[in-house]
Amino acid sequence: MKVKRPSITVETNARFGRVRFLLACVATAALPSLAHAGGLPRFGESPPPSLGGPIDLVDQGGHAFHLSQLSGRSALVLFGLTHCGTTCPTLLVTAHRVLAASRSGQAVVFVTLDPLNDQPSALRDYLHAFDDRIIGLTGTPGAVMRVADRYGVSVERSSTAVGHSAKWYLLDPVGRLVRVYGPDAPADQLASDLESVARVKPGASQ
Repeated sequence: MKVKRPSITVETNARFGRVRFLLACVATAALPSLAHAGGLPRFGESPPPSLGGPIDLVDQGGHAFHLSQLSGRSALVLFGLTHCGTTCPTLLVTAHRVLAASRSGQAVVFVTLDPLNDQPSALRDYLHAFDDRIIGLTGTPGAVMRVADRYGVSVERSSTAVGHSAKWYLLDPVGRLVRVYGPDAPADQLASDLESVARVKPGASQ
């Protein structure tokens, strides 16, 4: 039985067209081998002690999410929204490359800053264009802003747009924030640190 596909708006089609172009640009660019065997990250910057903390939201499947559900995996966290210009799509293409290089199933978590528009189904459809392994999170406006505040994310809202700071946040396997990177951090550096931190045992000093 043929299933009729839902119609796609011109805006959505254009956005996904840009996604396909970005993915095509990196499809043949293999990351170098992740040979670093240490347990500490080598790139990025150490975060202020005040940054980081719980992420208790709702995933793109509509289920409650807590960092403990990562089951001891290290993770990269980024914040954005589905109706973003070029910044969020570029970061998510990088996320795809990082996950493709991950040898031990580490995680990438995308937290929306526009929860009223980015309901779970919208996040699911948006992230599907990049990589189904990316965990998308939303929630009530209050819950989302509490998480954004914990990670020092700047958000500016107007009647037509949501502006925000763009960074990568690296969490170790017990959910501690151990590194912060700028939006232009290369995928190979992010992937290397993600794998290195995955080897840190709980209780180890960062």
